Amino acid sequence: MDKLNKQQLKAVNSLTGNTLVLAGAGTGKTRVLINRIINLIEHGVDSSEILAFTFTNRAANEMKYRISQYHQIAEQIHISTFHSFCYSYLYDFSKYVGHPNRFNIIDDDDRLKIIKEIIKNNNLEILDKDALRFISNIKNHTSTEYETINQMVLMNFIFHEYQKKLIHNAKMDLDDLFISSKI
Repeated sequence: MDKLNKQQLKAVNSLTGNTLVLAGAGTGKTRVLINRIINLIEHGVDSSEILAFTFTNRAANEMKYRISQYHQIAEQIHISTFHSFCYSYLYDFSKYVGHPNRFNIIDDDDRLKIIKEIIKNNNLEILDKDALRFISNIKNHTSTEYETINQMVLMNFIFHEYQKKLIHNAKMDLDDLFISSKI
């Protein structure tokens, strides 16, 4: 801890509540989080009640490794990326959001393929990117305005078909991860 500045020491020594550490690359965020976790454990916090988020799997693995150098109980600490945490949460509770318990997350390319297939198979006249934007807006509760009633019916049809394909094929998209974080 002798390598930490004032602000870093403040975060490390904060023993109650949540602490958000925001800083640029190479500024010691990982060192701060590791020292805070070790400090919490040394002050009697149950390691199974510690949750730490990082931006990359590499950083999460590095934190786990460094903490394991100090404590045998490092494996009980939940350190992950936000997306990984949401995925595990969805995996455990997927039946509550209408999905089977074995599913895969699809990326934007896979989403686009599904949308193009729906548009082609139903001879629809709509841009695939407009349909994708609409689906994301629905899932993220963003306001959607329609130019005509026909456009509203068309977009809702595409959304229904898209969701049906996801559920039938045991797939979720990234918007589903964000929905899970709000449940």
